[in-house]
Amino acid sequence: MRRRIGVSTRIALVALAANLASTGCASFLFGDTDRVSVESIPAGARVTVEPGGQTLWTPDSILLRSGELHRLTFELEGYEPRVEEVAPQQSAAILGNLLFGGIIGIWVDRRSGAAYRLFPNPVRVALEAGTDDDGENPSLTRIAFFNVTPVHAVGGRALIAVELDDLLAGTIERNRSLELDVEPGAYRLRLRHRDLFLYEDEYELVVGDEPMYIEVFSRMLSTRFQQVDRPPDGFAGSESPGAPPP
Repeated sequence: MRRRIGVSTRIALVALAANLASTGCASFLFGDTDRVSVESIPAGARVTVEPGGQTLWTPDSILLRSGELHRLTFELEGYEPRVEEVAPQQSAAILGNLLFGGIIGIWVDRRSGAAYRLFPNPVRVALEAGTDDDGENPSLTRIAFFNVTPVHAVGGRALIAVELDDLLAGTIERNRSLELDVEPGAYRLRLRHRDLFLYEDEYELVVGDEPMYIEVFSRMLSTRFQQVDRPPDGFAGSESPGAPPP
C-alpha cells in the first residue's frame, strides 16, 4: 500500500528544513557546548580553565564552548602542575548540513562553534610528585612520539591523543612531538584522533632500556604508529608532557 504524506506533514518537514538551514544542523541538534570530563591520579586536583578562569576539582566535568581552544591547568600540593589543551575538532554534524542545512547551515555552525567537538575528552592525567633534585632518573626510558600525519590526510591540526594504560600522556598536533620518561615494561598504547568521528586504536607497547622513537599518524578511519631508528627530519621541536606549546 502506498502511503501519502499529508499537507500538515509536508509543512512540518519544510519548516524543519528551513530551521536547519537558518540555525545550522549541529546548532539545532547538539548546541554549541561540550561537557568535558576531567580526572587525575591522585584525585582532588584543582583545575583552572582558561579562558574564563573557571575552577573545579577532579574528578568532575565542565561545560565548555565547543568552538574554542581551552587550556586546563591541574594543580595539587606536592605535585608538579600540569597543563593540557582541549581543542575544537570538526564533527560529523557537517554531514547533516550537506543534506539539510546547506552552505548557510555550515556557516552558522562554524561561527557558533556547534560544528566542532572538543578533543580530547575525557581528560585523564597522572600527576608527577614534586622533586628537589634535577629530575633525572636513570631507571626511566625516554620515548619520543612524532606526529607525521600527511597534510592531505586530515584537516586542521591533525591532533593525536596518546594514552598509556588509560591515562593521557599528551596531545600532539601535526609536525610536533611529545617526549615521555617511563618505567621499562609493557603498556597498553591507545591512539585517538577526531576526523568527523572519534577513532581510537589500541596496541601493546613494550619499553626496554634504550630510548624509543615512534611515529604516529592519522588516517581516515584509524590512528597508526611505527617505531623508527631516529627522529624524523623537519620537526619544529618537542614538548614534555603537560607543557604548553611555545
